[in-house]
Amino acid sequence: MNRHHSKLTSQLWVGALAITIGLIFLFDNFGLVEARDIMRFWPVIFIAIGAVKIVQGRSVPSYFVGGVFIAVGAMMIAHKLGLVYFRMRDWWPVFLIVIGIAVLLKAWYRRLPQGSSEVTDQSDTINAMAILGGYRHRDDSQNFLGGEVTSVMGGVELDLRHASIQNEATLDFFVLWGGVELKVPSDWQVVVQSVPILGGVDDRSYAAPGSNKKLFIKGMVLMGGIEIKN
Repeated sequence: MNRHHSKLTSQLWVGALAITIGLIFLFDNFGLVEARDIMRFWPVIFIAIGAVKIVQGRSVPSYFVGGVFIAVGAMMIAHKLGLVYFRMRDWWPVFLIVIGIAVLLKAWYRRLPQGSSEVTDQSDTINAMAILGGYRHRDDSQNFLGGEVTSVMGGVELDLRHASIQNEATLDFFVLWGGVELKVPSDWQVVVQSVPILGGVDDRSYAAPGSNKKLFIKGMVLMGGIEIKN
């Protein structure tokens, strides 16, 4: 999937959600529908987030995180329909299990040494994940292609100042209640294409005049932040 398709997918989901909510309240004002009856299905937002994560994902951990969001949203909707009995206070330990599985998948996927939280390599692609913790990564690849960064209630520090790209590279972010600090070389142009929802992307990087190397930032930022600097 190319970066333009991924960007369009994220914007379609966010735009469709905003239009749907607006129409619900508009029709409620004219007495055509009852907004309270419809808005009780708000957990569909979790399903939408999970779907976007799976569509944009390029690794097993990403598909797993997306599947968890979809499962939680589906269970909450089924509960509201009276199909199952589901209370978050009963099921919260499952989230600890999910976090553990995600960490194991990450370790298996990347083949990292056990207990490692700081990584330096020369891989052309990266796959960084921080869940309720921190992750530091430095990549010195001279043919950097991009990768995937996930931060869920955690922090990621990504240092690419000694890396180089031939023409273009793409980093796909999923940030939920977390933060990411990204450091890039001064000869890279950063193009932000991510979709922030109650969050933000602060690009403080400076590209030298005439630079033709571009790093595309895409993905979704939910109640979190990404800071980009040199």
